[in-house]
Amino acid sequence: MQSKKPSEWLLANGLGGYAMGEQNGRCTRTRHHLLVAVTRPPLQRVAFVRTLRETIRTPAGWQEAVCTRFEHDRRLLTFTCEHDAFTLTKMVWLATSFHGVWVRYCLSRSQEPLRLRVAPLLDFLDLETQAPLCDNYLVRRTRAGALVFAQPHDKPVRVEASPAAEYVPAHIWQDLLLINDQDEAQRHTVYLPFAFEYDLAEQESFTLLLAHNGPESWQAEAAWRQDHEAPRAAGEQDRVLALPQGLRHLAISARAFLVQRPTMLSLDNTTVLAGYPDLADSGREAMIALPGVLLVAGRFESARQVFRLFLKHVNQGLIPGQFSRRPASPTFDSLDATLWMFVALYEYWQASADLGFLEENYSLLLEILNCHLRNSAPGVKCDPATGFLYALDSQRVMTWMNRRVGEWSATPRPGFAVEVQALWYHALCFMAEVSRLLGKAAGEQKCRELATQVAANLVDRFWHAGKNCCFDTIPESGGRARHRLPAEGGDAAIRPNQVIAAGLPFTAFATAQTRAVVELALAHLVTPYGLRTLAPDHPAFCGRYAGAEKQLASAAHNGTVHPWLIVPFVNAYLRVSDDREFLRRAFAPLFAAQDLACDGFVAEMYDGEAPRAPRGAPAYAASSGAVLQAWHLLMK
Repeated sequence: MQSKKPSEWLLANGLGGYAMGEQNGRCTRTRHHLLVAVTRPPLQRVAFVRTLRETIRTPAGWQEAVCTRFEHDRRLLTFTCEHDAFTLTKMVWLATSFHGVWVRYCLSRSQEPLRLRVAPLLDFLDLETQAPLCDNYLVRRTRAGALVFAQPHDKPVRVEASPAAEYVPAHIWQDLLLINDQDEAQRHTVYLPFAFEYDLAEQESFTLLLAHNGPESWQAEAAWRQDHEAPRAAGEQDRVLALPQGLRHLAISARAFLVQRPTMLSLDNTTVLAGYPDLADSGREAMIALPGVLLVAGRFESARQVFRLFLKHVNQGLIPGQFSRRPASPTFDSLDATLWMFVALYEYWQASADLGFLEENYSLLLEILNCHLRNSAPGVKCDPATGFLYALDSQRVMTWMNRRVGEWSATPRPGFAVEVQALWYHALCFMAEVSRLLGKAAGEQKCRELATQVAANLVDRFWHAGKNCCFDTIPESGGRARHRLPAEGGDAAIRPNQVIAAGLPFTAFATAQTRAVVELALAHLVTPYGLRTLAPDHPAFCGRYAGAEKQLASAAHNGTVHPWLIVPFVNAYLRVSDDREFLRRAFAPLFAAQDLACDGFVAEMYDGEAPRAPRGAPAYAASSGAVLQAWHLLMK
């Protein structure tokens, strides 16, 4: 299989800000910006700088500086413009203590100075509303450059040069033709306030700082040393270096998902963003991503900080389903996010052997289970006859297949969902084991009794004897699923949720049943980029994630491939076979970090049919984390 090189790059500063663009140095898509900053915590972002227009003076006049080579080394981007008479190198990196981007130009292989002109294109775009903050800018000169204001009392964007350069005022508006996420062309207006011109000599550097806040004075060399040469923890470095080259890049890039998250309860928090460029942090995605994004590289302290954030915000037994971009309370709208936390805690315990952290939070974790049993968790009910969990409001979509448009749900799954019961069983088994290790006999006994009840009903009621696989959902009030036909209430659609159920660390399924689920997935769901969300022969199958809003919602969980699903599949497969080489071949493009939309990151989704284009967020935490975690499983 011939791999395609990634076309985009992404840098993040750990504060919620980022920069994104094309590897050829151009700005071609609506999601591309050079400086995106958080203007109002926690995650209200404004895109201040769209791009830089760079031209060089030649005997034929001013010409665009065209990038001929791109390199991405940790947090540093290098764009090289090779000409017959010179080589111009541009390096880009983000500040980590404030919202700012450094751009440094160096000249080599030149017999005489090169006249360089750099002009910032600004748009001051509110990313939540997609509306510009103003239609008239105020520009104020400074000794090293200028301050640009949207409103006289707002914080400005500072654009400064070192060494000092010739300031050329422009004050013009220009239109850019950009491509949106649906591959449609859109016209965007940007403001060009001024340009810097500088005569760059051989082996000399010229640096720009574009910042929304930060130090009033700066030194280019000091900034370079502070931000580019920052060391990593020795343990983390060793684990990352042990990975193959492509996965090493994924592991290093995964730090972009780890950001500061001030909340109404605490200012000092760390979270895992779901993805870039426009996804916030949610409980389910954070917990699915955490093992691969943090544990594979040994970032145990960061993992504890993420757990503490979500545990700090537990509401009657549920962790936040979604944190707000605004300074507002989180939502608690997920049936399974809290249950995924127990999976992440298990993986943390296995990776770190840190029983102390579990002991520190034992009472709260046990109370979370009790809230589910008492039916006090918001919107969640426990059926006393089966021990199963389900959404109290059947019209409320609370599983991970949750796309909706208005009141219309693209993938309604009322009743008992197979992966929810499996996650619930896993949480009970995990807490029974933790209780045993901590000498909590009462807690162990209660958790084991409940787990036994859930396991018996899970196997008995979800297993479809006729098809030798699981129902995806069964009705809340239904009888024994194995004696009923799909038309009588059980949903026999082939989805990856039964793979999740068979691939959790604690599973209720016997080896023969796990083998049947694995064979079914291999026949209908497995692709080189992950698992389809629906078998191709189902009438609701959507092979391409494209179209209007309802078409996108329909495709998201009805055929689109999700890379994060390889982790439960690898787990289930290794329970019935030790052929690790088969798995390496089956997901070779992911393990080789090929066909990525964005360098160093795995996309949220891929099309369910050839040519399997990457879709959704080009940098998705759960996808990147899953590839790292699955490789780690194969190396055990």
